[in-house]
Amino acid sequence: MKHLIRKTISVFSAAAMLCANMPRVSADEIPALSDPDWIAFAEEKTAQYDTPGLTVSAVCGADTGYRSFGYAEDGVPVTEDTVFSIASCSKAFTALSILILQEDGKLSVDDRVSDYLGWWHVTWQGAPQDTTIRQLLNHCSGIPNSTFSHYSEAVDRNEKVAYLAKGLGLGYEPDTAFEYSNLGYVVLAEITETVSGMPFADYVKQEIFDPIGMTHSGILIPAVQGYRFCFGKMKPYDPPAFTATYGDGGISTTARDMTLWLQAQLGQLPLPEKLQNAIAASHKAETVGYPVMGAEGLNYANGWVMDDGFLFHIGTNPDFSAFVCVDAAHQTGVFAAANAWNLAADCAGNALYQTIRNGKINREQFNIPDSMQLADRISTGLTAAAGVLVLLAVCLILTQKKRIAKQQNPYGKELRMLMIRCILMSLLTVLFAILPRLIMYFLGYGFAGYRMIAAWLPVSLLIACGAMAFAFLMLMIGSVTRFLRFRHAVF
Repeated sequence: MKHLIRKTISVFSAAAMLCANMPRVSADEIPALSDPDWIAFAEEKTAQYDTPGLTVSAVCGADTGYRSFGYAEDGVPVTEDTVFSIASCSKAFTALSILILQEDGKLSVDDRVSDYLGWWHVTWQGAPQDTTIRQLLNHCSGIPNSTFSHYSEAVDRNEKVAYLAKGLGLGYEPDTAFEYSNLGYVVLAEITETVSGMPFADYVKQEIFDPIGMTHSGILIPAVQGYRFCFGKMKPYDPPAFTATYGDGGISTTARDMTLWLQAQLGQLPLPEKLQNAIAASHKAETVGYPVMGAEGLNYANGWVMDDGFLFHIGTNPDFSAFVCVDAAHQTGVFAAANAWNLAADCAGNALYQTIRNGKINREQFNIPDSMQLADRISTGLTAAAGVLVLLAVCLILTQKKRIAKQQNPYGKELRMLMIRCILMSLLTVLFAILPRLIMYFLGYGFAGYRMIAAWLPVSLLIACGAMAFAFLMLMIGSVTRFLRFRHAVF
């Protein structure tokens, strides 16, 4: 039994709905999907993370099955035909499109990116680099993931986002380190369009979706309503267009279609030879001499994290999350998706795989807080604290005259107190004003602008930080007015 998801990628409905949550199942020929312990665990996690809806599908040998929990929107139950965004789990499709082009003899993964994108020019310490397609596929191209923070500057077209790499100074020398890079996969989608002469969405449909039979899948097609945390509740959320790019996370699909995808990965479907060959090639990883995914023994190649033949990926968008794994040795695959960015899909999918393989769940592995939920809870508390501080500041300002009359400090002491308070309050005001940007930086996304932060993190975080900054500014203003009144009283 392998350790499933090592949390390395950040990366990343209302409780009343969940109380009425009844799991639905169809085409269930896999005993694990009816296992009472797994069902109870999945329900526990959907409730713990306030998940509106969750869908799960699995392949085990010749058997397939689905199970769904919760609601899509407006009380409509989730089913295996509900369309979810799968976020970064899309990367395996992008990589496969490149490998199909290689099967057709139209490119090689060892070709330079500049062979196909004439505008491509990147440097490392001022020296031009001959970046290869393989380096983009394996996240070792030198493109830092902090470029993700600039997506909002490129607005809403995949091509414009890809151009963020034009003239880019790389974060490290190519092929010397691993760093997950969303922009690299946006560029791969551009290469696919350039070489195929087709829009990326049309190429993926023609060469991957249609042969596999994924008739309800597409690039940026409408999905069910997504949600995100806001002051302790899951609320409907429609992210801005700039969060939706093609190659790094643009696919929306259903659990039924993803069952076919899993079967294709396991070699269970009659597919065109070039597609079979491309899938086989996508499962192969090179042995590298640097840490991958922050864990010993892991590799990353072609849109998959690889652990000794076991393949997996997780995906997060501002309003969706997904998990997929493939175990070819045991002819097993699992897919899970939720219409919120939280850990429900990851936990439910991982636990189902463990149930299929071992008949039990390693619960200790899943005793972890959800980062978005935790951020929202902290933000809710900070917002309440900010309200108290603002009221305190107002009360202090309104009672200054009486307090000064009762207690006359020496002028020098009052001046020193003013300076100390102003310095402290200024630092705290600035700290909370830039705290969201610092959080994005330490998460590996660079100093993102507030527009990008508002799109991805709980909006309650921005409100909380703004409220705290305002509260400390009010306290500083109160200190200044106190000193001015004191000075007027003395002189």
